[in-house]
Amino acid sequence: MGIFHRTDKPHGGAGHTTVVAPGTTVTGDIASGGGLHIDGIVEGSVEAKTYVIVAKGARVEGDLHAREVYLGGTVEGDIWAVEVEIFGGGLCRGRIEAIKINEETKKG
Repeated sequence: MGIFHRTDKPHGGAGHTTVVAPGTTVTGDIASGGGLHIDGIVEGSVEAKTYVIVAKGARVEGDLHAREVYLGGTVEGDIWAVEVEIFGGGLCRGRIEAIKINEETKKG
């Protein structure tokens, strides 16, 4: 899904994606019926029906609940998910409770 291409149809059957843009700070809890892509800062808890992407340089200061979590930035709270992917630089300063946790390993 391109950022400049919008349709009324959910992407991949996952519902709509909400974006917190770089340079944006959201103060308060967020609940999404679809996915959530965070490039900025969220000062509050986050809950998404499908997935949450915390991009490199992004930060969540609160707990995070989603089916899938892709962590490249920082979460200062606990994560509850079915699956968590942690990429280089991804950091959780709390507990992670998940069925499956994948961590990117650097080769070479």
